[in-house]
Amino acid sequence: MNEHEQAIAVLRAILAEVAGHEPAFSADSYLPPYLIHDARKVIEDHDARVVIKEHEQAIARRQHEDSARCCRSM
Repeated sequence: MNEHEQAIAVLRAILAEVAGHEPAFSADSYLPPYLIHDARKVIEDHDARVVIKEHEQAIARRQHEDSARCCRSM
């Protein structure tokens, strides 16, 4: 896990503490709504980039496999 992924993991943990479905660990756990919104936006953007990257890698892999098949049949 790189530093960027670690930061996203920390944001996820913070959001789970202050805005998750489970009761907070401490009654003092609080973030203002605008920070919760910003953290969620960062996580959503990160997740979208990950999905796009995985999709692009799958397309590239399929294109490589197709070109390898094409060259073998010649």
